[in-house]
Amino acid sequence: MSGVEFVASMGEGHFRPRAGGVSSEPAAEVYYGESLESYTAEMRPPNHGEVEVRYWDEKKKKTIKGSAKNKKGSGKRVYRVPVESKSEAKDIAKSKLEALRVEGTAETFGIPSIVAGKVVKLKGLGSKFTKNYYVTQATHRMGDTGYRMSFEVTRLDE
Repeated sequence: MSGVEFVASMGEGHFRPRAGGVSSEPAAEVYYGESLESYTAEMRPPNHGEVEVRYWDEKKKKTIKGSAKNKKGSGKRVYRVPVESKSEAKDIAKSKLEALRVEGTAETFGIPSIVAGKVVKLKGLGSKFTKNYYVTQATHRMGDTGYRMSFEVTRLDE
């Protein structure tokens, strides 16, 4: 999996960084039972084959890095995280490699600021799911029931 994705909007297409490269400021906040009418989530195992954690130690003028591998996945994900030792970097890499991905689908009334590539805050879903999510797809509809939308999300790394 590469670090970019292709997005088409308003007749134009362009490449941009995936979720790790976007602003974590939510474009909108929706609360379950109010503006968020439904939300279905799935927890999936990670799909990357290797995670590397690296940090530049300014005092020692060297890179500290650690990694963990998953034989079932493919690709490599690199995190820049402040660490003090190689073992700490390896432990963080292992925890990130084993972390479950949370993906979901939501339904609400139309909110124009919720579009693919933006971040949305889902609230009122309990501590496990009340988080910031990256919008991977959004469908806006106008019909007999008014302005409605559905969108798909992936939870951002914490």
